Amino acid sequence: MKFSTLPALMALSVAIQSTLSAQSPAKPVIEPAAQQKLKAMRTAYDNLRTYIATVETQMSGIEGGAPQVSRARLTYQRPRKVMLRTLPTAEAEIPEPFALPISLCDGERCYFWNPRGDRLKYFRASLPSLSYGREALMQHQVAGYLFTPLLAGTDLFAPPWGHTLKSLKSAPDTNIEGTPVEVIEAQIEGSSPKEAESLTYFIGRDDHLVRRIVDSTTTEGITFTTVETHRALQVNLDLPANTFEWAAPPQTDADDIGPQMSDPRLAMGERPLPFEAKDIDGKPFRFEEYAGKVLLLDFCASWSGPCRRDLPHLQQLYQTYHAQGLEVVSVSFDTERSEFDAFRTARAMPWRHIFEPLGLQGEINKRYQIRAVPFSLLIGRDGKIAAVNSRSLLLEDAIKRELRRF
Repeated sequence: MKFSTLPALMALSVAIQSTLSAQSPAKPVIEPAAQQKLKAMRTAYDNLRTYIATVETQMSGIEGGAPQVSRARLTYQRPRKVMLRTLPTAEAEIPEPFALPISLCDGERCYFWNPRGDRLKYFRASLPSLSYGREALMQHQVAGYLFTPLLAGTDLFAPPWGHTLKSLKSAPDTNIEGTPVEVIEAQIEGSSPKEAESLTYFIGRDDHLVRRIVDSTTTEGITFTTVETHRALQVNLDLPANTFEWAAPPQTDADDIGPQMSDPRLAMGERPLPFEAKDIDGKPFRFEEYAGKVLLLDFCASWSGPCRRDLPHLQQLYQTYHAQGLEVVSVSFDTERSEFDAFRTARAMPWRHIFEPLGLQGEINKRYQIRAVPFSLLIGRDGKIAAVNSRSLLLEDAIKRELRRF
């Protein structure tokens, strides 16, 4: 009898190990020499007072066309002032309004040009509270998604902001336009299971500042590459006091809201629109259950790259504030229940979940009219909407504010 059950026990053991392996991400392979170079690079940016560079960005792989090239002048002052000003390229002069800064953070607010039709508009957005220091730059990423993490002092490969690292290794040293550089290559988790992505940093051997960052993503047999090159570096200069003052031209419209991403009735101070749904355990969902608590209603999908990137921060918020009264309910717009279940199980999402099998075309979204995910509503202790589609640190600010109420 013992011998007859042995194969079954072995099969069960293999099945358990396979399940655990599927749910637990593999430990990254990190080469010590590459880790030291990465640490030196981060330290160099931690010690900057100011930074000025000409940044050229080249994007290729888009619809099989020629690479798209843009140039800009980047100016930074510690801890949270950044300006990006477009420069001409060989292909194009600078049309108005782009002779003005295309984006600017003055330490408290960020401004972005947003031309619409025949009117010149700009978008104003708050930065998170001063307590976040440099990290606040991650909120709007004015210096671009590749370079802002360095200025913001965040870990490139750790939650909640960093990529999920698969491997980190050194590549042969080289030089860029006469500057000797060390090279490290990182293989990271893509935005979806079907993507393969890598980041390569070309780091000045003497000053440990990057001269080039290459982001390469392959999906469905097509490779998209972004190459960001930094030239004419100037560091730790004394900048004029008015460097980061925003001055929009006369007759310019300001927009504090941005594009409408949902039914306009979902506004701060209003009550959320009720909807009928059951969670994945078959229990009906009702807003009344959360009276006196702070509820984050998170609309998401496993196929959405931004949702996957936001998840580590959402997990951190839940772990930090759940004991103080924060509840999270995720509404999944996945159309395949198996994909939703696999993602939820693998990523350890311990809060309540609602699965909408028709995705964005389902009954919930017929009421909410959400244009894209991720989308969120923060509902305060009084049952009224306290924040609409706030992300990252601004969302955390709102959560802390609502938890302190009453």
